[in-house]
Amino acid sequence: MRGMSGAAHKTYRSALIKALGTIDLEALAPTMRRFVNDGLSSFNRSTAEPRKHFDNYRRWSDALSTISSGMLIQLVFGAAQGSDLFDQLMDGYKELGPNGVVWNIGARQLAAYARLRGRLDEGMPRGDIPNLFSAISEEGPVDDTMLGNLIYMVETGRYDLRGLFRWIAKYGAEHPDWMRQIATADCGHRKVLAEAFVLEVLRLDQSERLMRDVLQDFAFDGFLIPKGALLRLCMWESHKDATTFGEPFVFDPGRFLNGKSYGEKFSPFGLDQHRCPLADVSIWLASTFIAELACNFDVSASGGEPAVRGPYHWEPSPDFQIALAPGKIDD
Repeated sequence: MRGMSGAAHKTYRSALIKALGTIDLEALAPTMRRFVNDGLSSFNRSTAEPRKHFDNYRRWSDALSTISSGMLIQLVFGAAQGSDLFDQLMDGYKELGPNGVVWNIGARQLAAYARLRGRLDEGMPRGDIPNLFSAISEEGPVDDTMLGNLIYMVETGRYDLRGLFRWIAKYGAEHPDWMRQIATADCGHRKVLAEAFVLEVLRLDQSERLMRDVLQDFAFDGFLIPKGALLRLCMWESHKDATTFGEPFVFDPGRFLNGKSYGEKFSPFGLDQHRCPLADVSIWLASTFIAELACNFDVSASGGEPAVRGPYHWEPSPDFQIALAPGKIDD
């Protein structure tokens, strides 16, 4: 969908936004929390097993990928965890992009996409799980283009969420005071604190740039931006503007509390009408992750500096080591 333009982009984007508006996210909340806790608990058990060669970084990435993939498979396709459909889709996505989004499509990706497409063509569940596919289907058959968009929405989204979860855990380990605030807050305030935590992580990391194709000549600050150019908007830099964000390199989720908004000066998901349709859903999923992490585990970490350039995002360096310990805090 990101690569579409004109009437086609408007049509498919509008259909997606309309479908999103019909989904009750709170009905999905228990399932999403379970994905987080199952994934974190599995990682925690794996670290306790004696291994000659233990790759903490890779196992942590795999655990986060399992969490983010499961969340999105459920949200987009309504496949219940543990069902045959869920397992088949998860296997298909592991083949499609085992280490992240693959833009140079090869035989492996073609085969994996065909498997995913074929399984989805066989029929979708008609249960009580709210999901995008069913919501879009209420308006008519899901055509090839929309189905392809949904398949790759999960693929790109699970990679982006995995990276965001990694940063969230790093900041959580470095700021136990905020973790305790989230864990000990009542349910309503916990959601507010968790969202502020996520927004501050996005301000500091993983919202690096926006790319735009220039469709016509225009002038900006005395410079001609010619038609046909590819324009890079530096969001990471703008999010560190001290005139907007006091002490811009200090981690402070409090700057997003009390309903404070920064308008277009804070744009991790794009600007104005081009803002990502799934922006609020992504923040909600990430808030669920940090809330469950804070409430159920003590987090410690080492390494991670300096950040390194991954395939599509900056990431903590490969020496980043995470450790979890059960630390249930009663509501």
